[in-house]
Amino acid sequence: MSIGTQAVESKHHKSGQRLNIMKEILDTEKNYLTELELLEEYYAKPLKELIGKQKFITQPLYNKIFKGDLVIIRKTNSELYHELIENFEMERANKVPNKTFGQIFLQYAPFIKGYTRYFNEFDNINSTLEDIRKNNKPLQLWLDAQRKEARNKPLGGLLITPVQRVPRYKLLLTELVKYTSPISQRLSNVDQCTHTNFRSCN
Repeated sequence: MSIGTQAVESKHHKSGQRLNIMKEILDTEKNYLTELELLEEYYAKPLKELIGKQKFITQPLYNKIFKGDLVIIRKTNSELYHELIENFEMERANKVPNKTFGQIFLQYAPFIKGYTRYFNEFDNINSTLEDIRKNNKPLQLWLDAQRKEARNKPLGGLLITPVQRVPRYKLLLTELVKYTSPISQRLSNVDQCTHTNFRSCN
């Protein structure tokens, strides 16, 4: 096999691996958004409607469980997902996208750093859930019933998903760097965002 043939095969291999990693980013992002939707549909929204109707939930308690950042997180991640989908489809069709994957993540870097506020609050959220388990049986029974509707996802398991998501971004983007051409602007963008987006989130 000639050196030229080996180089072409290596390039095709890297391109294929790159697309696979991009698809994994998209697939996991879609799953993440689904879990945020379950959180809203089966826990946050119906529980808010019970404030003033049921003694087991009050506005202060609700605010301890559901932070306002969740609304922003869900909205912005939905926008991020749709931009990434558009980029992926163009790359898969061998077209030049308006923005690279790296540029898209860099664009959302300030928002992703904003996850830090939610991370810092999560221990308090967890403590609130533990207190509910021990001291608020009516609410715990309601949460247990909702879990059956929410694809068997417990409230705590859904609330922790933003905490788990950002390290996952870093892991996948680090993998993406390995299969991006060293002379490509895409490498610069992706490599930069692995060092920029997540510095305050680890």
